[in-house]
Amino acid sequence: MNLDISEKEIKRKKQILKKIKEKRLSLKELSKELQDDDYIVLNLIKNNGYELQFASDRLKNDPDIVLEAINDSGFTLRFASYKLRNDRDFVLNAVKIDGGAFKYINSSLKSDKEILTEAIKNWGYALTSASPELRNNKEIVLKAIKQEPYLIEEISEELKNDKEIILEAVKRNGNILKFDYIPNLMKIEPEIVEVASKTAPDIKEYCKRVENKVLFDGLEDRGLGYLGILEGLVKEIETYGEEVEKKCCLNDKTSWYNTKKSYIEYYTKNNMESTYLWDCISQLANSLSEALREI
Repeated sequence: MNLDISEKEIKRKKQILKKIKEKRLSLKELSKELQDDDYIVLNLIKNNGYELQFASDRLKNDPDIVLEAINDSGFTLRFASYKLRNDRDFVLNAVKIDGGAFKYINSSLKSDKEILTEAIKNWGYALTSASPELRNNKEIVLKAIKQEPYLIEEISEELKNDKEIILEAVKRNGNILKFDYIPNLMKIEPEIVEVASKTAPDIKEYCKRVENKVLFDGLEDRGLGYLGILEGLVKEIETYGEEVEKKCCLNDKTSWYNTKKSYIEYYTKNNMESTYLWDCISQLANSLSEALREI
């Protein structure tokens, strides 16, 4: 960029800029000469980085001009020359200013871990434009999720089942657990639910429904006989809240979820007699009665 011009020339160009502003003209509407003028283009880009698209090819290859545009929006890198978009040092500086620039860098640089790491510091969605290898890198994904928790939808199924990553997302917004792309097993993980409830107080009720879906859906005789009675009793207990649930657990060391799971497994996995399941139901009903008397 060449701004080494006389005071007289600067004054003249300021007058040109004044007229451009008064007439609300875009760089697109100016002469080829002005589209190639360092001073004019730089000042127009300061107000609107997207004017870069109408600059001359020479200025689209000027690092200072392009970085000025990126100061307004990283997405303006799309209008820069191929040479700059493929220049690692320039690209690294660009994404430090605005991570959105990552979307338009040369594909060969989208597998560069350092560049992506810098980009997601201020624009988590840079992850969606990264190479497949980096999109499945847990370290990188965790950093991106800290910026944009809704990125969970974009990551691999393997990482969607990673407790640490889901925990990071729900710290920002517990309601993320309500989305279909979150695996059900993550929705019923006690620590995840507890953390999510800090930003979404009603999430526990939703996760209880998911628990029962995981436990009861798919059982061959669900809704019939004793399993149907067990499911109905479980739902009734849950209407009274956590205090009653705790009193209905098998023991102090067994969570409510594992209590429900144990009762079902007695019948479905251990092939217990239905009369034994009825004994379990009776025990659970008695626990409920006692709990209600105590509260």
